Amino acid sequence: MTLVTMVSRTRVSEAAEFLRRPKVVVTFFIVLALLLGAATIARTPIGNSPDCWSHVYRIAAIYNGDIVARSVDAVSPFHQISSESYGGAVDWDIIHLSMEYPGWTWMSVVDPGSITVFDEQKADVVFNNAAVYTPVSYLPYVFALALCRATPFLNAPVTIYYAMQILGLVTFVCLLGLGLAL
Repeated sequence: MTLVTMVSRTRVSEAAEFLRRPKVVVTFFIVLALLLGAATIARTPIGNSPDCWSHVYRIAAIYNGDIVARSVDAVSPFHQISSESYGGAVDWDIIHLSMEYPGWTWMSVVDPGSITVFDEQKADVVFNNAAVYTPVSYLPYVFALALCRATPFLNAPVTIYYAMQILGLVTFVCLLGLGLAL
C-alpha cells in the first residue's frame, strides 16, 4: 500500500466518521444556511427579491388586521383591473418605502393615484399574487413588524424591512435544523 493510498483512505474514513455524527452535520448545515442567508440578505438590494412588495404589503395588511385579503380599488402595473384587485390596509411608511425602492419587482408596487381608501396611518393597496397564501406562513414576518412597531428606535421602514427578512431567515433555519435533527 502506497503512502497516497493510505492518506486517501484516511481522509475518506475521517469524512465518513464526520457524517456519522448527526449533531455535527445538523450544526454544520444550520451555520451554513445562516451564513448564506445573511449574505443573501446583505447583498440583495431592497425590493429586488421575487414579488417583494406584494409579500411586504401582505405582511403589513395582516399586522393591520386584514388576515384575509379583501376587495380593494387600488391597482399596480401588474394588477391593473380594480374590480379584480384584492389586498388590505398597509401603513403609509411601507407604501413610501416600496415607491422609493421599487427594484426589479416594480410591477407589484401600488399606483398611488389609484388609492381611494386611506387615512393618516394606512391605505388600501393591492397584492393579488400574495393574497392566496395562508397567513400562517407570514407569522414570523408579522412578529418582526410588530416588534419593530413596538420599539421606537426600530420603527423605521428600512429597519422593519430587514428585521422581517432576518426573522424569516432565522425561522427557516430553525425549521431546517429541526427537520434535519428528526
